[in-house]
Amino acid sequence: MSRTLSTVVLGLVAVACVAPAFAQTAAAPAMPEVGNTVLIARYTCNAADHAKVDQLFKDVAAPTLNRMVAEGKLVTWAILATHIGGPDTRAIYVWAKDPIALLKARAEYLPEIMAKPGWAEVQRACPTTEVSISNMIMRSQPAAK
Repeated sequence: MSRTLSTVVLGLVAVACVAPAFAQTAAAPAMPEVGNTVLIARYTCNAADHAKVDQLFKDVAAPTLNRMVAEGKLVTWAILATHIGGPDTRAIYVWAKDPIALLKARAEYLPEIMAKPGWAEVQRACPTTEVSISNMIMRSQPAAK
């Protein structure tokens, strides 16, 4: 993976590493529709740095991503901590209404987050990142009431 792509991926994963509570808005997001697009960035972070990385995500990434949700550019986002599984210990997902909306939002939030003080520390603590972008083709149906 190129250094530029690694940096972009790290930015996305960092955003995802913030506790899910930081992604909450006043109203719960609507049920996702088929066609929505999700970016998932998985980070392999040094175990000794998890608390610091989580705080950096909260301070550096959460304000920008929360603003993007409030502006309607993203549907939602969250940070996930992995406790059992492979080497990835943090992940972020960023959800948008379609691939174009996701790429536009990413082009805006990523440079903003990466320019903030503290982002270099996230990159040091989480040296490996993998990113995927997926389009929803099917989802669960709500239970009948």
